[in-house]
Amino acid sequence: MAILTKQLKLELPQGHAEKRKHFAKLICEQQIDLNDLLPLAFENETVASRFFWLLSDVGEIDARKLVVFLPKLFSIRKETTYQNIPHSFSRYWNLYGIPQENEAEAIENLFAWLVDSSSEVSVKVHAMRALFKLTKKHDGIRNELAATINRELGKSTQQFDKVASSILKEL
Repeated sequence: MAILTKQLKLELPQGHAEKRKHFAKLICEQQIDLNDLLPLAFENETVASRFFWLLSDVGEIDARKLVVFLPKLFSIRKETTYQNIPHSFSRYWNLYGIPQENEAEAIENLFAWLVDSSSEVSVKVHAMRALFKLTKKHDGIRNELAATINRELGKSTQQFDKVASSILKEL
């Protein structure tokens, strides 16, 4: 395992999507425990960011593997050198689901990222979609999500407004 971690530490910064996808496939095929790769989250910003991107690639191959790991990753989010936690977690939670033990904090974070004027549009869109998915499980957030989306309309991009309007129709 140490060999793979060292190899990832060296190759992730220079690697492109193709290289990350190769490593993700290897991790899934060899059933490598993502906890064993967690030290990469504490490397320099470049390695840490590519590690978080690699986890998205793992999720595309085996969503369950990533979702099982997310509580641990979420617990160390403030200690990692990676600076774009909202982007990664809004994406993970939208595409792969929110672990039960993280739901309360996830809902709080997703709403915060949705209304934060400094959030990237992709973060806002992923947050909005993840919250919408949660309304099927927690009907109580439906009204809050609709009110929040209505307040955010016109404050971002056309793409955001398009997704927001679509979600409002579904709500």
